[in-house]
Amino acid sequence: MERPIPSLPSSVTRQEKRDVFLSFRGEDTREGFTSHLSAALEKAKIQTFIDDVGLQRGDDLSPTLLKAIEESKVSVIVFSANYANSGWCLDELLRILECKKNNRQIVIPVFYKIEPSDVRYQKNSYEEAFKKLKKHNDDAQIKKWGDALKEAANLSGWSTKKIGLESKLIDQLVGDILKKLNRMSPVECSNLVGIDSRIKEVQSILRMNNSQSVGVVGIWGMAGSGKTAIAGAVFNQIYMQFEGFYFRPNVSEELKRGNEADLRNKVISSILEEESLNLNTPNLEQAFIKDRLRRKKVLLVLDDVDESVPLQNLLGEKNDLFGRGSRIIITSRDRKVLKGVTDDIYEVQKLSFHEALELFSLSAFKAKYPPGDYMEMSMSVVNYTKYNPLALKVLGSGLFKATKEEWQSKLEKLDSDPGIQNLIRMSYDSLNRDQKEIFLDIACFFEGEERDYVTKILEGSYSSVLYNIGVLIDKSLITMSNNKIEMHDLVQEMGLSIVREAESGKRSRLWTYEEVCDALIKKKGNETVEGISLDISQNKELKLEPETFTKMDRLRLLKFYVPRSSMGCNSKVNLSVGSTSLFNLSGGAMSLSEKLSYLHWYRYPLTSLPKKFCAENLVELSLPYSKVEELALGKRDLTNLKMVDLSHSEYLHTVSQLSKAINLESLILHDCTRLTDIDQSVQYLEKLEHLDLGGCQELRSFPKRLGSNYLKYLDLSYCSNVTGCPEISGLMEELDLSWTAIKELHPSIQQLKYLRVLHLNGCSRVTKFPETSESIEELYLSETAINELPSSIKCLTRLVKLDIGNCKNLSPLADNMFTKESLKEMRSSGTDTIKKFAADGQKNIQSFQNNLSNFASRRLLEASKTKEELATKTKGLVPYNKFKGFLPEFPSVISESRSKEVVDSSKAAKVTPPEAPGESKTKGLPTGILTVVGVGGSKTKALLPKEPSALSSKIPDDLGGLISLKYLVLKRMGFESLPSSIKQLSQLQFIDLSKCKKLRSIPEFSPSLEILDADNCTSLESLFSSSSFKYLNLENCRKLDQKTKSEIVENAQSIIKRMARKSREEAYPVQFLFPRNEMPPLAYNQTNEGSSVAMQWPSDWTKFSGIVFCMVFGPEDSSLLLKKANEVTSTIVSFGCKFCTKANEGAKDSIVICEWERKFGNLDIAKSDHVLIWYDPCRCEAGSVDQIELFKKYSGRQVSFEFHVETLFCFPRQCTVKKCGILLLQNDSQTQLQLEWIQE
Repeated sequence: MERPIPSLPSSVTRQEKRDVFLSFRGEDTREGFTSHLSAALEKAKIQTFIDDVGLQRGDDLSPTLLKAIEESKVSVIVFSANYANSGWCLDELLRILECKKNNRQIVIPVFYKIEPSDVRYQKNSYEEAFKKLKKHNDDAQIKKWGDALKEAANLSGWSTKKIGLESKLIDQLVGDILKKLNRMSPVECSNLVGIDSRIKEVQSILRMNNSQSVGVVGIWGMAGSGKTAIAGAVFNQIYMQFEGFYFRPNVSEELKRGNEADLRNKVISSILEEESLNLNTPNLEQAFIKDRLRRKKVLLVLDDVDESVPLQNLLGEKNDLFGRGSRIIITSRDRKVLKGVTDDIYEVQKLSFHEALELFSLSAFKAKYPPGDYMEMSMSVVNYTKYNPLALKVLGSGLFKATKEEWQSKLEKLDSDPGIQNLIRMSYDSLNRDQKEIFLDIACFFEGEERDYVTKILEGSYSSVLYNIGVLIDKSLITMSNNKIEMHDLVQEMGLSIVREAESGKRSRLWTYEEVCDALIKKKGNETVEGISLDISQNKELKLEPETFTKMDRLRLLKFYVPRSSMGCNSKVNLSVGSTSLFNLSGGAMSLSEKLSYLHWYRYPLTSLPKKFCAENLVELSLPYSKVEELALGKRDLTNLKMVDLSHSEYLHTVSQLSKAINLESLILHDCTRLTDIDQSVQYLEKLEHLDLGGCQELRSFPKRLGSNYLKYLDLSYCSNVTGCPEISGLMEELDLSWTAIKELHPSIQQLKYLRVLHLNGCSRVTKFPETSESIEELYLSETAINELPSSIKCLTRLVKLDIGNCKNLSPLADNMFTKESLKEMRSSGTDTIKKFAADGQKNIQSFQNNLSNFASRRLLEASKTKEELATKTKGLVPYNKFKGFLPEFPSVISESRSKEVVDSSKAAKVTPPEAPGESKTKGLPTGILTVVGVGGSKTKALLPKEPSALSSKIPDDLGGLISLKYLVLKRMGFESLPSSIKQLSQLQFIDLSKCKKLRSIPEFSPSLEILDADNCTSLESLFSSSSFKYLNLENCRKLDQKTKSEIVENAQSIIKRMARKSREEAYPVQFLFPRNEMPPLAYNQTNEGSSVAMQWPSDWTKFSGIVFCMVFGPEDSSLLLKKANEVTSTIVSFGCKFCTKANEGAKDSIVICEWERKFGNLDIAKSDHVLIWYDPCRCEAGSVDQIELFKKYSGRQVSFEFHVETLFCFPRQCTVKKCGILLLQNDSQTQLQLEWIQE
């Protein structure tokens, strides 16, 4: 007889509770593999269900177990030898596969010490198990189990026999689960009321059967109507049909916390499943990323988009950014946002009465329908909510287990004011005092932050914080997503409204510029203020008196911050008395509340903490970029202090008296360049997890031992006076000792069983590398004096990255030094003794000779692939520029290569590549060509056995034979000229000649070339400038002759005019950078002092097609810069221009018209003046409103364009704008309305 599996009772709510369900055979793996896997998942903050030992077992699956399976997003099945002996396990498997089919649950099999074929075909122990099962179960049941085992074994999974070490498999499995969870919708959609019909309607307008086009669909509805839920449900049903997918919730809120570029990069990184992709600058990698996106069928959901989100910039032209068959879903409360970017718009349909009643009942009673005696009251509540899903859920959660008297009281309140906000307010009113205060703190300051972080901060003010946060979750006032606290817009607005109910000057929490000014400057309502949070990057300077905080006795939270995208900007908050600066005033003149638990002050202006500051309740002290000279915490009670951050405080010289901070978990003093002493008591901080002293160049002493058993991260990089490696214990995961003066590692390093990353780069006194933990994944040993790697290094089975570049004394590596399955990236430039490298751990790389002629059809060669794997991937070449090393010579014969899209010689390795299958005629490739043509994608890596001095001084004349070449990278090479045949490269779009310091001239290119990067070609005198360029970078090419500079200006003008003739949709930005100290004579030549252009805005903006921006910038103080340039190796410079006008007297509305960011590798650009010209086709790259509409709004008014250059992270004022200009172009590009040059 077929064994029944009970259904989930209707009274059980299927709200999401867990991420992962583990199915396993207890006697095989409970106390070993499964317990370790469960611990690793919990450590990664992945909520996991694992059947406890004490769970009562019956013949059938319990409702608890059924509920756990159905609520989980991922099920992991650990198939072990005795798994099939348990009918219980096999029933679990049936239910898991049912959830895979019905709920799109992800299922991951793990084959623990068995072969997948044993499970698939019931062989060996599984065969014996089924013989026993047949004695007690009928044929139908046996067939169901057998079919389930076969289905599960056919899924992509993991095997201990293939990976070996259990710890390595667990690490990789947890990483895989994290990736899958991060890309999924945060919405649990398996039991949403009325969702099925709405899913079908959205799917119908998605037109999934049309695989030739990219479809964009909008979902429009009022706040709380279920837009996110519907988008999530659709996503969960169809995402498996796509090659890449990503659900991005709260887009508008995300944009407020960061910037457009960060959001775009995050979206694309998630779709391509790679970290830290950057599309901010036009380069080879950007072109490659876009090519990959165009080849990928993508599902993207952008949730909660408002008018501040520049959709065109995020998505590009919809048929151009993603591959055919891609689908994009956008949810918004504003229909205008969706018009113009979507093909169709779905208006969220209101719930029916019966659907609304069911949804309310599930929250209030955990049942589909209310009990009979509550039916009438429930119907009344549903009617009050007007069927709004959010209101139904919040009200229902608030009435869960409420008495009839409490129900009646709420109904009476609804009679008096039935608005949505008031419906939600009832749940707030039911909270106790601490819960209300925690809710308001989250609404005002901590929405979107990690729960653990918020808990730590608020524990300085309240008790039982974690429990109270749980209450807020139960009442649907907040939700959790990837351990972050999230709050619906309506709920957050209710919280803000509650704070605003108090009259101005008596409010407890302040976050707007106007209110903060009233409190800090006008001293309004200081007695009531509990929290202040102000973004100081976008506001005017605040001049504060030292007594400002004296009367703020209730102040708990104080935060003056800048968003990450604005880090490095000048301080906006200064303390002053009249006209006298208080930068040198003793901290004793200012006092802070004893109740303060959180102090974050970017560029804190005083030299010390206030002397009378108690700090008893302080949990976090964060003063990055401060003027603090000495951190002396004295005899203060610091029991609650968990984190101290004074990073980049350049005046800090001493940190002392830390002994009272017995619970300190994180101490961050990164880049405190004058810090000489740190309190020795740091070695006794037993709870310390994170210690960062990187960049503290003057640090003279450091404790010989660190006693914390919790320490996970230690950074002493660039502490050049530190001579000894401390004794370390505990949970250390990453240790950075690079560029220190240590001579050897402490023996305790061998005991660090969790150590994953070890940095010893630049430790030139280290001659011996000891035995170390087998857990090492990344090992950086470049520029050390190590003469030998221990043979045990081959036991580092997790090693992924190895850097032994410029290890001059290193002996040759053995052929079998590394295994195929671990090492993916190896850097060895300048290590002349590297002779061989085993590509797969078994076969040495075979050499090719000097000819490219037979590579017409090759697209992919990877040094890490075997010959058999290479045979399946020889269909052409894809571009990729992450190569390391140097090319010693170029091939002499190239003329017959026809299908090459990329040749990247940048730092190419002189290795002997394996012979490619099916390429019998390959006789002409030089050693090193593997890296030149071997660009297999993001995982391809290169070897580096030569230094720049060995560079070839000649590029072969027949380079033009690569007629299909699109991207060419020749940077850091030693040639003086390029062959004239380069003009024959008719498809070449991008060339990188940067840092070719001997290059004197650049010849004519094919008109196809759009991007030329030749920065730091310090000998360059001339180049054939083309009007086809979109991007030209000649940074520090100071020898350019005047004729070349004039031609550059002429061609810039030509291409800008050509762009002006195009429609706004067809045009694209143009950017030119080159040395010059005068404004190019594009049109009028008017000069004034300052860094802004003032003008009357044209009355009819629609006639104009674009704006040309031009600026001359250079060093503000050359003598200071040249002195400091020797101390700094890298920085980031940001160029921008703001469009400003006064809306009325005393006010100013502004929008960023165009923001161009470019990263520089050194400070050379500060040694001379440069000109930057760029054209913007009336599209706002970083604006927050519709640009054309804004231009129309201010037609005929006086406006100004304000230019700026900022260096982020170091020397904020090293560059300044000296001259600038604006040119407005009409559609016919003939009339130049106005051009004003301003010279300082």
